[in-house]
Amino acid sequence: MAENIEFIDQFGADLVNRHHFNTIIEIEKRSWPRDNATPRFYLFCGITYFQRGNLYKALELLNDAKKHSNEFDNQGQAIIAHTMLSARYLLDMITKEQYDLEIAMINSI
Repeated sequence: MAENIEFIDQFGADLVNRHHFNTIIEIEKRSWPRDNATPRFYLFCGITYFQRGNLYKALELLNDAKKHSNEFDNQGQAIIAHTMLSARYLLDMITKEQYDLEIAMINSI
């Protein structure tokens, strides 16, 4: 369990950038319980599920990453906020106007 979480924490950015989403999903599914999961684990898994179109799962994982957003730099916080906002928009949870307004706020940081 801990090795799975550590692997995603350490190599998740590279796996996401190389579009190895299935690898991340397979590891994430075998990583229970997650008492010691890192914010980066949640971030990379959330981005992966977003890229695969599982927006509810993406929001769940990104919310867990957001709880520890103080551990991310400004860019990491913006990635979390932007991905969550995009998922909420795609799920019709917010309007285009709300989306545009919040995107402008994120981009101004």
